[in-house]
Parts: sequence; structure tokens; C-alpha cells
Amino acid sequence: VVVTASDSILLGDATDSGNTKRDTVQGILDLASHTGNVQFPASQSASADVNNLDDYQEGTWTPVITATTNNHTYSAQHGNYVKIGKHVHCHALVTINAVNSTSGNCRFGGLPFTASATAGNYGLMFVAGFSSMNITAGYGMFGRVDLNETSGGFSLHDSGVTATSIQFSEISASATIYFSVQYYV
Repeated sequence: VVVTASDSILLGDATDSGNTKRDTVQGILDLASHTGNVQFPASQSASADVNNLDDYQEGTWTPVITATTNNHTYSAQHGNYVKIGKHVHCHALVTINAVNSTSGNCRFGGLPFTASATAGNYGLMFVAGFSSMNITAGYGMFGRVDLNETSGGFSLHDSGVTATSIQFSEISASATIYFSVQYYV
């Protein structure tokens, strides 16, 4: 079907449920005179064509902070995400209520989708802010998503070029971390 600016399209008929026909519109698809929305199915209908946008989702997730031993508690765990095709954007706020005897490398987890297993597709984690942490002034936090996982690690970048894993001993009670993650599925 080729549509010009003055044409209208009516898909289906009085007996068609609308689920069995597929029509292609070439040119500009103008939704302004209709609902103005594009609806994707609740479950992704994956396309083999890399140039097809076959998924869009928005939702919430529960971010967690983990270590080798986990005995801490939270006073806040908030997260939301947007998934556009294979790209996932996540935002999170986590506040630790009590550290207790938690120890080891500090990690984040609970991401809403499993990351790609393809080498080179490491997701990035950006820390927008943190408070109540035992970190030297001028040092920065960052991280990455592990391949084929729903988790990743926090790292600390000192004033030189050294990056090390953040230890849970560097987190205090009432510590808050605001972070965002971008990764491919």
C-alpha cells in the first residue's frame, strides 16, 4: 500500500479481528490525526531484521547491592527502566539501612533483563551521586554490567589511573547511591 498525504487507510473489515492482516505503509507514517501512539505487544515479537524496532517497554525493577557475605538491610530500593529494542536504560536509588557483617566486593544486581553475552557489549554504570560512604575525597565511583548476567560490579577510581573494586567496608549505614545503567540484551 502506498499512501500519499491526502490518502487514508482503513485496515480490516467488519469481520476481521485485525490480528491476521499485515500491511506496509511506505513513506511517512503520520499518527497525529489518529491516536498518536505506537503500541508494541506485551511480549516481544523478535525480528531477525536488525533494522526493525520490535520492542519498547517501561517498568520498575528492584536494585540490590551485594557482596561476598550479605547481612545488610535497606531503607530504600527504587528503580525504573526503559527498553528500546536491545538497549536498556535503568535508573536506581539504593539506601543501606544497616551494614551488619556484610563484607567483600560491592556489586549491584537485580537488573530487569539479562545482559548480552557478546564480548565487547559490556554495559556501563554511571554513579550520579552517593553519600555516607568511606571514600577518599576526589575519588569517583563507576562500574560495568557483567556479560550474560543481571548484575555488575562497582569500582573506585582514585586520583591517578588505578581502578579497584569497592569493598562493602567502604559503605556506612544510611549510605545512598544514585546510579544509572545502560546495556544491551
